[in-house]
Amino acid sequence: MEVALFLASFVGILLAAELFTNAVEDIGDRLNLSHGVVGSLLAAIGTALPETLVPIIALLFGSSESKDHIANGAILGAPFMLATLGFFIIGLAAALRRDIKIETNTFLIKRDLTFFMLLFPPSVILAFVSGLSWLKLLVALLLLIGYLYYVYHVVKEGGEEVESEGQLHFNRFLYLPETLVVSIIQLISSLLILLISVEVFVHSLEILSKQLGVAPLVFSLLAAPVATELPEKFNSFFWALRGKYELAFGNITGAMVFQSTIPVSIGLIFTDWNIGRTGILAGFFALLGALLVLYQIRFKNGVFTPLLFLNGMLYLFYAFLVLA
Repeated sequence: MEVALFLASFVGILLAAELFTNAVEDIGDRLNLSHGVVGSLLAAIGTALPETLVPIIALLFGSSESKDHIANGAILGAPFMLATLGFFIIGLAAALRRDIKIETNTFLIKRDLTFFMLLFPPSVILAFVSGLSWLKLLVALLLLIGYLYYVYHVVKEGGEEVESEGQLHFNRFLYLPETLVVSIIQLISSLLILLISVEVFVHSLEILSKQLGVAPLVFSLLAAPVATELPEKFNSFFWALRGKYELAFGNITGAMVFQSTIPVSIGLIFTDWNIGRTGILAGFFALLGALLVLYQIRFKNGVFTPLLFLNGMLYLFYAFLVLA
């Protein structure tokens, strides 16, 4: 039964992400928004909602003995998964296109990853600090301010305007009129589906971890982000397949900045932030994955498909270390 609920919630998350991204791209086209705003902000925040809701739902409705572990695992697992499998997925799509060097706006990638490298390390460092709730609260507030500053940069710098290639799903399947109002209705509907799916997902995740005898923190670090980050990965994969690398990377790197600030602030404020060695290791690997991409941009003047496969290897290495 729990496996069926787990799979059903997983499908619900994917459906909600597809509806959301389709609506966001349509709205971006109608409002003449740039790739930076749509990829790094709207799509990134929208598809980051599942893993953002996981810790919130876990803290509100999870059992007392495991809710903090599931919440913190989801918080740290998200940037780790994006920095490893997220970039690997783009590399896989580029390989299918036979693009050795990926032609994209590396400035936008560098900007996002620089923000990530500045904002994320404090949360990992605070894992070594016991008590000092005032310091954790201060860092949480600084992270929120940092994200607002990032949003300001994204909007200010702009970029090329988005052109939606596909029809809005509500227009195609429900035969509703092609208006901005319908796009917003689809957007809100996707959020409702997402909220219900994530609540079921957290409940089934908690029970499955107990049945399998896996620590909730480890399970939520390895399993939860794979499922909840699938929206970003699928969106980036299909964007990359169509050669829209700016949107593909923006969706991943924008989500990384979001995940290193908003969810981390929730964890710092509402949990004891006892993430243990597995959590600290996940944070370290997330930073290493970001550095691998920044290294390419800084010293090789571009992003290369074979080197993105190294990010995928980081995930496998981490899984081996944790499970072994």
